[in-house]
Amino acid sequence: MKHSQYRILEDSIAFDFYEFRFSSLRKNNILTLNRIQEVDFNTFPYSMEIDEGEIIFFNHDDKERIKDFAQKHHLPVAYKPDVWEMLCAPVLDTELNEAQIRQYREKLQELHFSSTAIKQIRKKVKSTLLGTWEWQYLGQWDLLAAKQARSLVYRLKGRDFYWWTMQVTLQGKRYASKKTLVM
Repeated sequence: MKHSQYRILEDSIAFDFYEFRFSSLRKNNILTLNRIQEVDFNTFPYSMEIDEGEIIFFNHDDKERIKDFAQKHHLPVAYKPDVWEMLCAPVLDTELNEAQIRQYREKLQELHFSSTAIKQIRKKVKSTLLGTWEWQYLGQWDLLAAKQARSLVYRLKGRDFYWWTMQVTLQGKRYASKKTLVM
């Protein structure tokens, strides 16, 4: 998968290419400060919520420049847990113990994900993530990258899936307490 290409300018970020097909950055590629709602240093790679609820990601190796840009412009920092990390954990190539499984389930329920919703979400993404051979972390970027790379139908019908992942992320944000930041 081709990675994003962007230039960090004085007070904006110009995307020459954004890797996810259905992003608004494909049409409006200049990320001005007024479009940025918050920066999230808990996701891997780092992300920003922009406009009215889209999560965009930066390249995995670009941590310092994103941190510098956020600090320079006093951008709000996200205080939410990474719901996709918790939702995708059962697909990792690592055996989770009962305590970890219970902790993720309880945290997701605190964020107003019912047991039924958790099962449905996991069922919907499991086939996309199987065979990733990842043993440490899977998140929203990984899910979107896998879906876009592996599904032939995604080019035609992927828009709904892309925006559905944003809704799931934002549900986690809506109910997160300010105490959940992990730096």
